[in-house]
Amino acid sequence: MKMNLKITYPNSDKVYLDGTIHPSVKVGMRLIRQTPTITIKDGKRIESPNPSIYIYDISGPYED
Repeated sequence: MKMNLKITYPNSDKVYLDGTIHPSVKVGMRLIRQTPTITIKDGKRIESPNPSIYIYDISGPYED
C-alpha cells in the first residue's frame, strides 16, 4: 500500500535562491524563522529577536 505523506515544517518556507557562480541555477533552500530568546531581568520578561536562517533543502520531487 503506497501512502502519500505531506511533511510540513512550521515557521519555515521553501525558497529558491540564485546561484552565486551561475545565477540562472536556482538552489532549493528553507528559510527558517527562529523564535526569540526570552530572558527574565528584574522580574520582567525580555524578548530578544533571533535572525532567520537559510538551510540547504533537497526535499521534494526532482531535487537531486
